[in-house]
Formats: sequence, C-alpha cells, structure tokens
Amino acid sequence: MGILISCFRGGNEDTFDPVITTKQEQVKDQSFATAEITKLRSEANRLQSERHTLITQSQTAYKSNKKSLAHTLSLRSKSLLPKITSLNARAVSLILSSQNLSSGVIDLHGLYLPEVLPLLSSFISDSKDYKTILIITGAGHHSKAHDKPVIRPKVEEYLTSKNYKWKEVHKRGAIEVELKGTLHYKQT
Repeated sequence: MGILISCFRGGNEDTFDPVITTKQEQVKDQSFATAEITKLRSEANRLQSERHTLITQSQTAYKSNKKSLAHTLSLRSKSLLPKITSLNARAVSLILSSQNLSSGVIDLHGLYLPEVLPLLSSFISDSKDYKTILIITGAGHHSKAHDKPVIRPKVEEYLTSKNYKWKEVHKRGAIEVELKGTLHYKQT
C-alpha cells in the first residue's frame, strides 16, 4: 500500500502533483543512506564527547594553575569543532538527498534541532509555488533524552511566529502549512 502525499501549486488544484512511494521503496532507497548517516552521527557524537572531556580537563588544569596545559587542552577541544560540524553537515546532506524537496514535502527525521529551523526557513522559501506544504516532524517518539517531542514544538513555534496557517495531521506526526495563511490552529 502506498502513501499518497499531495500538494497543489499556486492554489490551482488543476496542477496536482502527487508523490507516491511505498514503504519498501523508502526502505530500499534509504538503507545505504541510513547506515552512512548513523556512522557520521556516531563519529560526530564521539568527537563531541571527546571535546567535552577536553574542555573539562582544560577547566580543571586552569583551576590547578596549570595555565599552559589548560590552553593546550582548550585548543585541542576547539580543533574538534570543525570536524564535528563537517560530519553533521554531511549527515544532513545525506538525509536531504534522499528526499524530493521540490515536491513540497520535507521529512525532518534524523535531523538535530539546531539544523531544523535554518533548513525549514530555506525549504519554505523554496516552496513558494505551493499553496500547501507538508513538514514531517514525527510524533517525537525518538526524542530519547527529552522524553517528549522536541522538533515539532519548535517547528510549530516557528510557523506561528511567521504567521503561517498550519495544522497537525497524520496523528500529530506532520504539519500541513498553508503558505499564504495568517493564523494557526491545532487539530485535536
């Protein structure tokens, strides 16, 4: 059974652009990307943990009046930041490359909160030909550290702050946005 996602360009329902994919097609297309994304995110997380350790060691050295060691550790921690940023950027690129963003649909699964809003802003800007777009946020079941949705509330807050008309759809796993709207409402 396929999933049908429909979007209408320019408010004219005669220009209906359906996007149909089956679960099997999605899994097949994403299997390599998912493994690579996991690898990139894991390495970025490992380096972030190492960076945190170096920062803690630097602070301890500084408090122990070992200024030179503190400085060296601080520089080492700072040197990891570009690597972490690059790994996460590559993961985002892979996540987005498996999507047809020109269809008026974006899936935010696999993205981290700091990555979401800049991407969302760009996506909305690039989707101005659509009357409505769909933002798949998920219901928040994978927000391990927070025990509650993290991305969806921030997306809702962003859309509200920009005066978009939106509603939750697909059992609160997605948000449909009317690009020319002025009010928001939640489907209950």
